Amino acid sequence: MKKTYMLIILITFGSSIYAQDIKNTLGTNGNFEVITSSNTETLTVTNASQVIISDIATPTAKTDVLLDLNSINKTLQLPLLTPAVWSTINKGPGRIFWNVQGGAGTLYAFTGTGPLDFISILDTRSLISSLADVRANISGDGSSYYIGTDAGLAADEDDNNNVAFGVEALKNLNSINSASNEAEENVAIGHQASLYTNSGTGNTAIGAQAGVAEFSGTLNYTTAIGYNATPDEDNQIRLGRDVDHVVVPGVLKVQDMLNLKPRASAPANPQLGDMYYDSGINRIRVWAGAPTAVWEIIAWQ
Repeated sequence: MKKTYMLIILITFGSSIYAQDIKNTLGTNGNFEVITSSNTETLTVTNASQVIISDIATPTAKTDVLLDLNSINKTLQLPLLTPAVWSTINKGPGRIFWNVQGGAGTLYAFTGTGPLDFISILDTRSLISSLADVRANISGDGSSYYIGTDAGLAADEDDNNNVAFGVEALKNLNSINSASNEAEENVAIGHQASLYTNSGTGNTAIGAQAGVAEFSGTLNYTTAIGYNATPDEDNQIRLGRDVDHVVVPGVLKVQDMLNLKPRASAPANPQLGDMYYDSGINRIRVWAGAPTAVWEIIAWQ
């Protein structure tokens, strides 16, 4: 039985091509070809369901490729759209487009049908601020980067050279744009690190919930290391919490001064060599251990 096929194709390659300029031929090996009258462009649909668009006289088909742009001077043009426009067309996921929303544009792909159901396709030129949960404030005075959900949430371009890494790290950082109340050169690493730092300069917090404590106001040049380490004055280095112990396995050298915070009562569960400053007698006491098991007073002239 003889079969009759009807095919209507309208193709535009750069300049206008009219229907009468197109001739249909049965190509090599039974492949269907559409060739312009000037033979400058060829559209080939192969029996392997491959489409070749070429301006080369004898293009070499690539295996396992659905669309082969076998061209020396033609490129693929993607639609220039905004997600809101594309979603009104009611298309599904998998579509690729050039997103022209709010700037020069970036390659995007839809994951659903709504105006927010899309992802950016990054390349090596993509800024760090293009990543998920990453914010970057870049100004003429410096750059700040905030990595993590709600990290640096309140910061603006007046807050320069800050770095946050962790959920809600430096979340409340926001200076009031005055020379006496800047929020610059702060570093926070860890979950909620420096959460309550809203201004100040040169503060460093490493550890979950480390950094300036709530309601402490503006502090400068503090260093907090360890879980919930909370400095309470400028230029202070805080290691851990009050219940933590700092162990120095080698030699501890203090170049300038060692300060023992005065206390009215002796520490509980002392170990041999522990010492404290007794505020009642203004003397240093040392736990001597056995056999006396008392806090010996260090006397001086």
